[in-house]
Amino acid sequence: RRVHGEFDIELSRSCDIMSADNIPSEFTLAELHQWNGAQKPIVLVALKGVVYDVTSSGMYGPGNSYHIFAGHDASVALAKMSLEPQFLDMDWSSLQGDEVEALEQWCQRLSQKYPVVGRVIR
Repeated sequence: RRVHGEFDIELSRSCDIMSADNIPSEFTLAELHQWNGAQKPIVLVALKGVVYDVTSSGMYGPGNSYHIFAGHDASVALAKMSLEPQFLDMDWSSLQGDEVEALEQWCQRLSQKYPVVGRVIR
């Protein structure tokens, strides 16, 4: 298994992974999809391969406005400010300009509000 892009280095330097018995610290995209609040009671969202526990926010739970992102890497969708499912789980390395800036702002927002619980491996 390979960690996507340069994330492996960034995670080990800048993020403390929350240790929890019921949440793994590494996820394939297929495994992440299960953590959407419907299949499992905990809601996880990834940005740039960093997995956040967003359960404490009602916005990502089933039936709520951001539920489309639950259980996915939402990097490209949020960078494009889109709720379209075709932008979920996409490689964000081709983003440019304003989209890169928007993604960085989302990363900062989530990292300030929610615990990091793991990373996506590809």
